[in-house]
Amino acid sequence: MAQPKLDHYNPTLREQEQRDRLARLERRMVPQLAPAPAPESESESESESEAEAEPEPEPEPVQAPIRPLPVKMLVKPTGGKMGYGQCKRHKRRRVLRDNIKGITKPAIRRLARRGGVKRISGLCYDETRGQLKDFLERVIRKAVVYKDYAGRKTVTAFDVVMALKSGGTTLYGFESQ
Repeated sequence: MAQPKLDHYNPTLREQEQRDRLARLERRMVPQLAPAPAPESESESESESEAEAEPEPEPEPVQAPIRPLPVKMLVKPTGGKMGYGQCKRHKRRRVLRDNIKGITKPAIRRLARRGGVKRISGLCYDETRGQLKDFLERVIRKAVVYKDYAGRKTVTAFDVVMALKSGGTTLYGFESQ
């Protein structure tokens, strides 16, 4: 597509880049066709005499057609739900393993100090991590039950508060809905 040239119009660099990108895309989208084979003549002797008379130029190598770029790669990211950042929730999720080791020894030591402990044995750290993991699994399982019953896809703070309350631990400071 030829762009109309206007004397009074001075495009910015961004607009020029977009036009260049579109021109490259149009060139990619037009399939490159292979040269048509020459029609076979009825007698082979005539074709042999013609071949001896003037040599036929070799056909140019045919390139494989270039696939057009996907549409979402063409859109410049502008924030919101456009551009490269879309559909992040559909990417393959990583499997999380052994995150309980993220509860570090100093963190457990700080919790113990808050509880009034002066000295901690080395075996207490792994035991504390195990107990914490069990407690969190119970609370999260109950919170997910509350979420399912409410017909939502998101676990809210109120679901966690109700799960803690059903387990016998009342947590104040989080208002209901």
